[in-house]
Amino acid sequence: MSVVTHRPHCRGSALWVSLVLVLGVVAALAGGPSAAAQTAPPPPPPDPQLLAVAVELSHTSTRLDVVAAAVSADQSRLAAAQAAYAQIDQEAVATQAQIDQLQSQIAGRAAQVYEQHSNVGAVLQVQHTEQVAVGEQYTDAAGTDDVHQLAQLNAAEAQLDQERAQGDALRQSITTDEQGLQATQASLEAVRSRDEAILSQAGAIPIMGTARLTAPQVAGWFKSTGAVAHLADGTTIDELAQMYIQEGSAEGVAGDVAFAQAVLETGSFGHALDSNFAGIGACDSCTSEIAFPTPRDGVRAQIQLLKSYADPGSRAAQLANPPEPALFGSPAAAAASYDSFAYKGAAPVWNVMGNGKWATDPDYATKVLEIYARMIAYGATHTS
Repeated sequence: MSVVTHRPHCRGSALWVSLVLVLGVVAALAGGPSAAAQTAPPPPPPDPQLLAVAVELSHTSTRLDVVAAAVSADQSRLAAAQAAYAQIDQEAVATQAQIDQLQSQIAGRAAQVYEQHSNVGAVLQVQHTEQVAVGEQYTDAAGTDDVHQLAQLNAAEAQLDQERAQGDALRQSITTDEQGLQATQASLEAVRSRDEAILSQAGAIPIMGTARLTAPQVAGWFKSTGAVAHLADGTTIDELAQMYIQEGSAEGVAGDVAFAQAVLETGSFGHALDSNFAGIGACDSCTSEIAFPTPRDGVRAQIQLLKSYADPGSRAAQLANPPEPALFGSPAAAAASYDSFAYKGAAPVWNVMGNGKWATDPDYATKVLEIYARMIAYGATHTS
């Protein structure tokens, strides 16, 4: 895979201008004074400590996804265990009812036989000794069958009691595991909130994270610019915006900022029929760039590459989807290509993009974030 660089676009704006604009709009969304944000002194450039915070935020977000999935799985397991326990409990109640009924029958039959054998008049009414013998055999046979059935029911009840105890232990184990996962989840969420606050105060915009804008907001902003997108396969801008949010969410990358990057790279999708929305593979001395088979492939490649730039621990095996083959090569080589990327973890925040990281343009991040600031401003008044 070739190193991703671009021809520099000379422009005099400084990086902090974009950051102030973004932070000002975000402050407005939160009810804070945007004017104060725009007149605030420029934040310092990201230092190694801030980059470390951004990396930690990336890892925390990834772990939160794993823990959330585990909690969901435990909840499903617990629901299944509860249903199984209820079924066993129902069978145990029914079995106990059968035992009670059979024991009552046995007791009643014993009392009846006792009365018959104790009633001399009843015995004298029997005219033939054969009738007495048959009656005694019937009584013995009935008693033997009842005792055998009772033994079977008692054995079934014992088995159900054992299964019920096992089910109760399983429910308790799952509940304990879920409580531990929820505690871990709460701890990770606290770490994420802390790191996000640190980065926000410093004006750093992480590549990893959750999109602030919805797909309709992203598409709505683009339409408001009056630009006309030329996309492959008859794809609409609404569909493309949805792809960015979906693919970004799958990999923990802020898909709305990635869309802003694509707007810059493609001239508002004026030349995007190759579905390469981020200039991937282009360089200052190249005459062509990678073409992707579908818009979805182009979005996925961009998101996966952004994750590789942002997260030094990202690996192909942990991606939500296999590495995009048009970018990373054949399936046999794609994992090694993704895992050994030369710029792995080199840009956990947008602030440091450019100057050789994704693009040669020193103002690259500024331009992306200026577009993103306009998107955020649109989203502030369009909540659908």
